[in-house]
Amino acid sequence: DLQEPIEELRGDHRRLWAPNLVKPSTYTTISPWILAGDPCVQQTRIPTASIFALRANRGLQIDSIAELYPGLKAEAIQDADQLERRLRGLEAPEPIAA
Repeated sequence: DLQEPIEELRGDHRRLWAPNLVKPSTYTTISPWILAGDPCVQQTRIPTASIFALRANRGLQIDSIAELYPGLKAEAIQDADQLERRLRGLEAPEPIAA
């Protein structure tokens, strides 16, 4: 039934999180005209998923990724990785102030 409440949305709403769909974090943006709306590092076409893959799958440290992408600041790389972790449910979102 489409009008039934969604069970997962009952109770503790502090666990719910969704990104801002234009500027999901300090160093990332989302635009429907860039990579079909995938989150990217601000002012680049580097998807946050690529940063996450380099960290999680390849085990690269932030400074090693910065060598691959010389124009990126370490803060932007860390921010992109953190956003991707939140999107994938690997990291708890920051609590919403009441």
